Amino acid sequence: MWGGVFALSDAAVLQFDADTANPGFESAFLGFNARSALNRLLLHLKPTKVWLPAYLCPDLLKALPPSQNWGFYALDRHLKPVATELFEKIVPGDLVLTIAYLGFAPDSNWLMQLRDLGAEIVLDASQALYLKQTDPRDYLLYSPRKWGGISDGGILIGPDLPPQPVRNLRPPPAWQKLHQAQVLRREFDDQAQPNLTLQAEWFGLFRDAEAQQPVGNWAMTDDSQARLKSLMQDPRIPLLRRKNYQRLLAKLAEWALFPALQQETVPLAFALRVRQRDALQHALAEKQIYCPIYWPLGEHVPGSFSESHTLSKQTLALPCDQRYNETDMEKILAEIKMLEHLL
Repeated sequence: MWGGVFALSDAAVLQFDADTANPGFESAFLGFNARSALNRLLLHLKPTKVWLPAYLCPDLLKALPPSQNWGFYALDRHLKPVATELFEKIVPGDLVLTIAYLGFAPDSNWLMQLRDLGAEIVLDASQALYLKQTDPRDYLLYSPRKWGGISDGGILIGPDLPPQPVRNLRPPPAWQKLHQAQVLRREFDDQAQPNLTLQAEWFGLFRDAEAQQPVGNWAMTDDSQARLKSLMQDPRIPLLRRKNYQRLLAKLAEWALFPALQQETVPLAFALRVRQRDALQHALAEKQIYCPIYWPLGEHVPGSFSESHTLSKQTLALPCDQRYNETDMEKILAEIKMLEHLL
C-alpha cells in the first residue's frame, strides 16, 4: 500500500545524547506536539491579537488560550493572503500565523510587510520540516511526526521562546497509541501479503491517537528526539521527496495545487485540486493508495471565506515521500490515469 502512518523507524539507529541537540534545533523549544508548542508560545508572548489563515488544520484552534483575541484572514485560490484587507487591521503587537503549505514557503515580500507593520510572525512549518529560518525575528513551528517514524514532537525556534516543558511527565495516552500504531505498521509492511486485519488495527490506533492529541506542557520524548536526529541526518529523504514530486508533476501539472517545485522546497505530499475529490479519494483507497485531505474545514471557518472552503472540498494529497521510488510513482500515475474522469 501507499500512504498512511509511517512505520516506527528502526530502533537500531537510536543513539540519543541529551547533551547533543538535533542539528538546526540546538536552542529550540521541544514540546510534545505542534499545538502544545504554539499554545506555550502564545501564553509566553501574550500578543494583542492572533491572525490565522482561513485555510488551516482546525486542530490549530485548540492551541489558542481561552482569553486570546483572534481572527481569520482571507486567502485566494492559490493560497496567497488577501494582503490589503489584513494590513488594514494589523496593529503593532499582533501575531500573524502563516503556513508553509505542503512544504512550500510563503511569499517573502508579504512576510517583510508584516514585519514592517510591527507584527510578530509564526511560520507554521508542520508541513515543511526542511524549511529554514530566514529572519531571526520570526518563529518557526515544526511537527516532525508528519515526516517519518516518529511518535511525537512540536518544535519551536525563534527569538523569545517559552521555558522548556516539564521533562519528567509521562507521555499522554495519544503517544502510546501512535507509537503502537507505528509498530504495527512496521509489522504490516514487513509481510509479503497485505494483512487487512493488521491494517485495520494500526489504522484504528492511529485515528484514535490523532483524535486524542492533547494541548499541554509535556516535553518531546527522548525516543522521538533520537529518531528525529536519524531522520534529519539522512540525505536521501529530501532528495527522494523532490524526485517523486517531480515525477508526479510531469503528468499531473494540470491539476497540481503547486505546479512548480523551487530548488529549496522539500514537499510533504503532492496536492491535486480536482472537482470530484471525494470520489477520487475513495477509488484510490480501493487500490491501496491512501490520500489525506488537507483539511476538512467544516464549521470551524466561517462560510464567508469561500475560497478556503472551495480548496477544502477540492484538494487531495498524493503520497510522494521517502518510502517510495520511481516505480511506485508510476504505479500511482497508472491508477490515476484510469480514473482521469474524476479529475
